[in-house]
Amino acid sequence: MLTRRRPRPLAQTRDQYIQRCADDFYKWQATHRPADNEFLLHDGPPYANGDLHAGHALNKILKDIILRVKVQQGAHFPPPSLLYPRPQPS
Repeated sequence: MLTRRRPRPLAQTRDQYIQRCADDFYKWQATHRPADNEFLLHDGPPYANGDLHAGHALNKILKDIILRVKVQQGAHFPPPSLLYPRPQPS
């Protein structure tokens, strides 16, 4: 039996889709996930060990899979802006 897949976002709504899935995720998480079940996955600087190679892509893919599974298990992630604040212009 085939299941119906959700359609991909239209080009016109792509920016809204990305906003909802990325930035709004942390707002949703604040109301639906306990902060005491925090999970943090540290990743080193990109390309620190030479030229770009397939291992870099594998690292990013595995990191994404781990984070998605942890969300499904109820983990809470601090927003990147709290972990890596950007310097404010003076």
